[in-house]
Amino acid sequence: MAAPRKIFALTMEFELGERKTHGDRLKNAHEKALDAAIEAVKGELLDDSVEKVNSHMTWSYRYLDQTCSHGREDADHGDIDPQGTEAQQDE
Repeated sequence: MAAPRKIFALTMEFELGERKTHGDRLKNAHEKALDAAIEAVKGELLDDSVEKVNSHMTWSYRYLDQTCSHGREDADHGDIDPQGTEAQQDE
């Protein structure tokens, strides 16, 4: 069995205004944001700590007035088993 890998994951979302956004500009913005993030991470970690960087870019529309977010203090989901049903909790 292979040893577990250390993974540092960073997720950023940019909420854009009403102006037209073309694919080429999004691609360039993704590349620049990725370059800046890589440099920042490499600047903080020990030399040769970063072995590989994977990235992906998505584009979507969301109706923000119809979504909500929950902080950890708001959520009480109990223990959930892999089948998605609530697991028994020890008292």
